[in-house]
Amino acid sequence: MPNQPYYPRPEPDQVVWLQNYANKLPQHGPAVGIPAAEITKTVEELTSLAYVLGTWNRAVQNDAQQATAFKKALATGTGPLVAYPVTTTFPNPPPVAAPGVLTRLFNQVARIKLALGYTDAIGQSLNIIGAAQSGPDLDTVQPVLTALQSGGTVKIGWGWGGHSASLDACEIEVDRADGKGSVFLTIDTTPNYEDTAAPPRHARSLDLPRHLPCGGRPRWPVEQHRGRHGGGLKK
Repeated sequence: MPNQPYYPRPEPDQVVWLQNYANKLPQHGPAVGIPAAEITKTVEELTSLAYVLGTWNRAVQNDAQQATAFKKALATGTGPLVAYPVTTTFPNPPPVAAPGVLTRLFNQVARIKLALGYTDAIGQSLNIIGAAQSGPDLDTVQPVLTALQSGGTVKIGWGWGGHSASLDACEIEVDRADGKGSVFLTIDTTPNYEDTAAPPRHARSLDLPRHLPCGGRPRWPVEQHRGRHGGGLKK
């Protein structure tokens, strides 16, 4: 079952994540083969990034908003004299890290997960295991097919239906109205397929179903395609 990304998107959550990783890496780093010098460097870089995200950037944005309000008041406002806004000062900020902190961090996490000493307990402590992402019920999920006859071929449209992380392929069957019923056509791993076999003579191009779900059948005796998803292999 695939997992969601372990690194959060909201910046306040990123600050918490970075601080936890920086605090726990000295404890777990030696067990997963991270050299002492690299541990120290990583902690310094994550401290820098967490400070920028959680303190510096917020303060600078607030200063910018106040500066804009002051500018507008001075230009077109009314009332008493307006004083310059007080800008934020940053006493003793951590050293600025070199660009690419997250790139180096994610590469390090990948190495940690491949280390012989890595365990799920370490991953959970460092918060580098994303939450389990539930997939669709493979016994009931069905693709929606569209079919359009063009010349001597039938263009079959299909997609993952929002489940691309859990599905691997679409098995397509075809009933060519030749008395054989639905028979295997292909297992397609890339959305959309072109059936190049000649359609039956009595099939009319306008009668091909535009939206034919798996197992659905049109009401007229024409060539028809049906499909079903298969998956569970993607990680």
